[in-house]
Amino acid sequence: MHWRTSLVFLAIGLLLGCAPEFEQVPPEERDEVQEQIAEDFAWRFFRVCDTGRFEQLSEEEATKTMCKALTPERQQQACEENRARYGKLERLHLMAVARPKGGSALRIFRFRGEFTNAVERPEIRVVLDGQNRLAGIWLRPWNEKM
Repeated sequence: MHWRTSLVFLAIGLLLGCAPEFEQVPPEERDEVQEQIAEDFAWRFFRVCDTGRFEQLSEEEATKTMCKALTPERQQQACEENRARYGKLERLHLMAVARPKGGSALRIFRFRGEFTNAVERPEIRVVLDGQNRLAGIWLRPWNEKM
C-alpha cells in the first residue's frame, strides 16, 4: 500500500498555501493547552477506530473545510487503511511544533506514533488554526524535514 493511500484523513494544504516554509516554535512560545488539544485530536481519531462510532465534526472543533472533507465515511475508510498497515495506536510522542513562516496562526504538531504492527514509527501530524480548531490531520512515514 502506497503511503499516500494511508493518509489518516486529509492534509489541508490549501490552508497552508503553496509549499510554505516552516519554522520550529521555540519552547518559550509553545502553548501547553494547544499541545494537549492537538494530542487529544490525534487520540480521538484513533480511538474511534476501536469503537466504530464515526461522527461528523462540528465547526466549533474543526474548520469548514475539515468538516466537509472528514466525513464519517472517510474516517472509517482511513481507519481501515491505517489499521491494515500499522495496527492499533499505543502511544504518542510530541516531537516538534512548527508554524508557517510569515505570521500565520496555524500550528503544526508532529507526533511519532507507536503502533502494534509498525516497525517504523510514523508521523501523526495535527494542524490547528488560530482558534484551536482542527485544520488538518494525517499519518505518514516519519521524515526529519517537514
